[in-house]
Amino acid sequence: MTAVIIIFYNNTDFLLRQHEHLSLFMKDEYKLIVIDNSSDPVAAAGMKHHADEKGLEYVRTQSSSKNGSASHAFALCFAYQKYVNKFEYILLLDHDAFLIKPLSAIETLADKSIAGLGQIRNGEKYFWPGCCMFKTSIPMDFSISEGKDTGGNTSKAIQSVGEENCIFFDEVYVQNEGFNKSQYNFYALLSNGTFLHFINGSNWANSTDNEERLNSLFNVLENYKNGTENI
Repeated sequence: MTAVIIIFYNNTDFLLRQHEHLSLFMKDEYKLIVIDNSSDPVAAAGMKHHADEKGLEYVRTQSSSKNGSASHAFALCFAYQKYVNKFEYILLLDHDAFLIKPLSAIETLADKSIAGLGQIRNGEKYFWPGCCMFKTSIPMDFSISEGKDTGGNTSKAIQSVGEENCIFFDEVYVQNEGFNKSQYNFYALLSNGTFLHFINGSNWANSTDNEERLNSLFNVLENYKNGTENI
């Protein structure tokens, strides 16, 4: 079985959409696990309500840095340690990275160890943990390392298994033509359009028009779900 572990932050709409898209497109037998890293107790209460309503496993973190990189890394490492020995495969997603095409983590990995969106800093490759899958037999560390962002220490896993045993997803930026007010008026398609990522979905840049921008992106997501966008 595959564990789909999603780190959520202050937005119940993401939980409802994630549940819907995984139900449509996830081919593996899977369990959706909600890791709630919200800083807002009202949002956290809404998240737990919807998780309970859908019969999902819900875990509230006690992180306190309001979703900075340290908080995100804490939530990832916490979830990994809690579930690594309970599943054979893990698909990690940020709450704003959505599955929009049929996917089997088991089939995707096949004879490989790790798959995800690669990053390079200080000459080292590592995986962005917002869209990453791996066999749980491979030790993973999602903490921050010097000069790298969240997940920087996954470089150790790459070095351990070898790049030839990793799959690095492609990333294509797409203009969000329905919203042109912000510098973040685009989204990303990952792994040949298998995933859609809302850039800045957690509003880490504190954009004043983020709510309106997210609403426009939910419309884009709906079009991909219905097959009316050119994936």
